[in-house]
Amino acid sequence: MNGRPRVEITRGRVTGSSITDAKGTRPVPVLVEDRYFVDVIEPDGCRIDIWDGRSYDAAIAEAQEAAKDWDASGVLDLVVGGAS
Repeated sequence: MNGRPRVEITRGRVTGSSITDAKGTRPVPVLVEDRYFVDVIEPDGCRIDIWDGRSYDAAIAEAQEAAKDWDASGVLDLVVGGAS
C-alpha cells in the first residue's frame, strides 16, 4: 500500500444490537436490515468507520467526499467488487 489512505464501501446485515452502560449489557430490538459502511483505511492498516446508512447511493457520495477530505488514493467499492 502507498503512503496514502484509501476509502472502502462495504455492505453488511445488522441482525442484533446491544447497549452497555452502568446497568450492564442488554439486547436492543432491531429490524434485520442491510446497511452500507464507509471506512477509511490508513496506510498502517488501521480502519476508521466514518459512515453507515441504508442507502447505497448515499454511501457512494460519502465515500467520494471522504476520499477528498482524507486525500485518499481512491475508493474501493467492495459491494460491487471494483473501484468507484
